[in-house]
Amino acid sequence: MRALLLIPLLSLVLPQGPRELWREGERARAIQALNAKLAEDERPELRRRLIDWCFTVHKYSAALEAAEGLGDEGDPHRGRALYFLGRYEEALALLDEGDGEAVLMRVEALRALGRDWGEWIEPAAELLGEGDRRVALLRARALLEGGDHAAAVEAFEGALKRAPLEAEALFGLGRALVLSGERTRGLEVLERHRALTPLLDALDFAERGLDLAPLHGPNHAALGDAWRELVPFDGGSYARAEAAYQAALSRMKGKARVPVHLRRARLIADHGDGLMAAAFSLDAALKEGEDPQLLVRAADYFSEAGDAGLALLRLERALALRPGDRAIRERIERVRRGR
Repeated sequence: MRALLLIPLLSLVLPQGPRELWREGERARAIQALNAKLAEDERPELRRRLIDWCFTVHKYSAALEAAEGLGDEGDPHRGRALYFLGRYEEALALLDEGDGEAVLMRVEALRALGRDWGEWIEPAAELLGEGDRRVALLRARALLEGGDHAAAVEAFEGALKRAPLEAEALFGLGRALVLSGERTRGLEVLERHRALTPLLDALDFAERGLDLAPLHGPNHAALGDAWRELVPFDGGSYARAEAAYQAALSRMKGKARVPVHLRRARLIADHGDGLMAAAFSLDAALKEGEDPQLLVRAADYFSEAGDAGLALLRLERALALRPGDRAIRERIERVRRGR
């Protein structure tokens, strides 16, 4: 009987394998576990998986080191890792010429080194297709550098229609406009580029955090914040922000959900169906339990939308939860005066 009881107990303390850790979002631990497994059992398929995982979480030095164990087969992986590490000269010798993504890396490496890259436009188009936005960007860039500024304007505008958040297309369009004589419009576009760049950096940071811990609710919320800021530049970012907030809410419980509901309401108020819709979204969130923050914010939205009655109802409920809260009392007085 005692031996039988040990079986479930042992199952609780056995170490998880790399795959299980990866599926559960513990990606750093999964990579450590896979490294340990490789030390005991060197198999090419395990090493290839390790390389892929390292790239997924942007651990390029680790990917480079892991690729060394594959011999010549690891050259394309080493080329990619070297590119991301900024070691362009070394990367050029190893990047796969028959892979579209690697050809794009080759182009960027040549640009960074100040060398001619034009001969790689057609190979990129053949491998990726003319419909690929990055091929369109290469052609626009070539027109600009070749001095055909009017054609470059048209090409960059076409690239931006495909990808409104393509910062380089925005920058190229601004330059092409200035050089073609449309200085005022060009400077406006360049100013838009300056405003977009830090927002894209924030998006990249949020995406990297999610790559490392994809089941972590706050990481999804941070991604929602990043997409929300990009809505003025691309309306399609609204759906991405909403999806990220919903993913965050599905992974969080209790009071931890309150800040996400507030941030989602801001998305709705600023870029969605407006103040009333934002307020009612917070009303829906209150079904999870009365919360003074949600009530006060809903009241603010109702008040700003001109419905003092609905605002007062929420504020009075909030005050019942926090009878000594001076800020809530002052809000009630302001709404009554405004009414």
